[in-house]
Amino acid sequence: MRIGNTTSFLIISLLLITCHAKLSEEIMIKVVKTIEQYTDLDFTLNINASAQDTNLYRTPFEMISIQGLYIEIHKIVAQDGYILTAWRIYSEVSQPYPIILQHGLLDCSFSWLINNNVTQTLPYILANLGYDVWLTNNRGNRYSNEHKFFTQKLNYNQYWGFSWDEMAAYDVPANIQYILKNAGVEKLHYLGHSEGTTQMFAAIALNPSIQNYLKSFNGFGPVAFIQHQRSPVISFLMDGELYPELRAFLDDVDEQNLLVVNSEDTPLIGDFCVKCHSCALVLLRLSVVLLQPKI
Repeated sequence: MRIGNTTSFLIISLLLITCHAKLSEEIMIKVVKTIEQYTDLDFTLNINASAQDTNLYRTPFEMISIQGLYIEIHKIVAQDGYILTAWRIYSEVSQPYPIILQHGLLDCSFSWLINNNVTQTLPYILANLGYDVWLTNNRGNRYSNEHKFFTQKLNYNQYWGFSWDEMAAYDVPANIQYILKNAGVEKLHYLGHSEGTTQMFAAIALNPSIQNYLKSFNGFGPVAFIQHQRSPVISFLMDGELYPELRAFLDDVDEQNLLVVNSEDTPLIGDFCVKCHSCALVLLRLSVVLLQPKI
């Protein structure tokens, strides 16, 4: 008996959630093999290749420095108290305007570096062309998880009570004003991906004067409305009748911090990832099989 891809998605979601549980490598591989047996999804477990990957445990600072580029870590305080982290990457700055690279939903600045190749990694390309490159992080991700007054645990509801509305109202202008002041210029380029475009659209709608500080606004996969999407997974999650059950489930697993790995778990997960690329392959297959709308 074989099961459909939507059911496969739910099974795989449980697999990803178990990354927070301290399961053995043997059990995780058995789960992946079971999914392969009963679905059309195919994962290739690479047991030895990643063990030779010298970049596996390098920090972003180390990865960027190896490319011969400079990196600075900047803390930017938004008006409502959230402390945002931005990475400044540069070589010999010759372009007149700095450029912001803003990540998308459930993401962070590290994603811009995944290729880690001077000919394929956009921050490296821009820095080598003379741009002053800033990788900004939205509130609540692993690099921007601080607040002047709240903590994630002691002030749980207050800290996590935000959406992209607050990113538009506070994060976007805070980042722009800080970077302009640091660079000593009056305009900058903004390049957003997915939600990174949504928050800029909303920021301009809330405060049209922001346009005065933009030399250009570039959108990768821009998102303004989602009511016409045809993804079965997103439709399933948006089903109003399922919301109470989904809400209860997310409350149990602490949905706000679901994708933030605890520091004490990192060595365990890292050791597993040295021997198995299953999680990355799961996400890759999901993006192709499930999240692409039908043409």
